[in-house]
Amino acid sequence: RDPAAREERGIDAIVECLQRTWPRAKELDNRALRRCTRAARLMEAYDGQCLPEPQQFCVFLDGRVDPPYKWGEAVTICTVRTMKAEFLSLRHKDVEDVLAVHRETERRRAFDTLKNVPLFRRWSKSKVHKICEMLTFHYLRRGDRVVRQGEATDNVYFLLDGGCLISRHRVERGKNSWPTRQSKKHPVVWQSV
Repeated sequence: RDPAAREERGIDAIVECLQRTWPRAKELDNRALRRCTRAARLMEAYDGQCLPEPQQFCVFLDGRVDPPYKWGEAVTICTVRTMKAEFLSLRHKDVEDVLAVHRETERRRAFDTLKNVPLFRRWSKSKVHKICEMLTFHYLRRGDRVVRQGEATDNVYFLLDGGCLISRHRVERGKNSWPTRQSKKHPVVWQSV
C-alpha cells in the first residue's frame, strides 16, 4: 500500500493532523513524526463496516458514520453508514517498523558525529556504539533552553545539527584591587575599578 502523502504539503497536513489527534504524537519529535507519515495510509471503508480494527488508529476524513464524527477527528469506534467513507489510518506494526528505522538512522548519525569529536576519535567503534545506544535525542527550536546557569544536570550534551548560543548571566561588582580603607565595622574594603 502506498503512503497517504508523498509531497511536502501532504506530509505537513498529516503531521498537523497527527499532532492534534494521535496521543502518541506527544512522545515524538517532529523528525520522527514526519517519518511516521510514511506509515499513514488512506483507507476506504464501506457500508456496515466497523472501525477502527485492533492495533489501528483512524482519523475520519469523509463520508457518514455512526456515531457522527467531524472531519479530522480521531475515531474511537464507528460504523460506516454510506456507500464509502474515507479515513487516515495508522497500523501499530507499521508505525513501529518506521520508528525502528528512524532510531537506527539517528544512532548512525550520532555515531558519525561522535567519531569526529576529539574526545572519542581514538576510541574503538564498539565503545562509541555503546555511547550511541545510551543517547537520547532532543530536538529543540530556536529559543529553547537546554540548561540554565546554576542548575545541576546529570547530562552531557552533543550538538549534532544546527547551532546554539551559550550565555552566562554574570553580575560584575567590580574588579578586586588592594584595600583602600579599613574600619571597625568593615575591616577590609575592596575598591571597585
